[in-house]
Amino acid sequence: MPRPHRGAGRRRRRCGHALIVLALVGTMAACASSRRAAGHLEQGLNPFASSKVSLLRVDRHGPYLLVEFRSARALLTLLAPADDVACVRMLRPEASLVYRKHGNFGRFEHDGERCDPVGVGSLAAWRDRQPRGSPGGQPIPRATARFREIGRDESVVLVRGRFPLAGRVGVPGGNDVVALLPHEESCTRPIATGVASLEFVPTGRQALRLVGERGLCPVLALALPLAPAASQD
Repeated sequence: MPRPHRGAGRRRRRCGHALIVLALVGTMAACASSRRAAGHLEQGLNPFASSKVSLLRVDRHGPYLLVEFRSARALLTLLAPADDVACVRMLRPEASLVYRKHGNFGRFEHDGERCDPVGVGSLAAWRDRQPRGSPGGQPIPRATARFREIGRDESVVLVRGRFPLAGRVGVPGGNDVVALLPHEESCTRPIATGVASLEFVPTGRQALRLVGERGLCPVLALALPLAPAASQD
């Protein structure tokens, strides 16, 4: 019988070693990718650990201050209590503050003072920071919103009530939240009736919108109420 060729055995051993090395490299790459993904997710959640920011704009609507600033990844608008002394003192246009991850909407800090936002106006940017699956091919979630008007100014109408899809954009307490709606024809009927179909849009510039008889009414902001709910009696 012919003897087995020694070179063939060595080649088989080398191939086996190469396969083991490739498997190890693949495993290490997968682990590194998982760590990067976890890091991006942690960084993306509401919204980063700590960063210095400069406020671009501060407006008042009802009991809320709308504060606009740019993070490393997006232009953000948050709502803070307009009757909070520290918030009023800190939140001024061009003010430089530290914004850090805390609670639902983060926290502003400056010289030992702190201000905790209670809502978000940049709903699309906030939506994009939440962990969720791929939106491709999925139907747009819908639910019934019920609310009542609690105030208005020249820019927006404030309504309070039930917005069941608020959690989709990272705003808790959808059974009792305050929403800011624009003075648009598409919003007139929903505001008057206090009930409308609410849609969550997984991509694009609008995250939440009410479906009215005359078109789509964008939800501009959502915030936690600053006062107890009125009695229904």
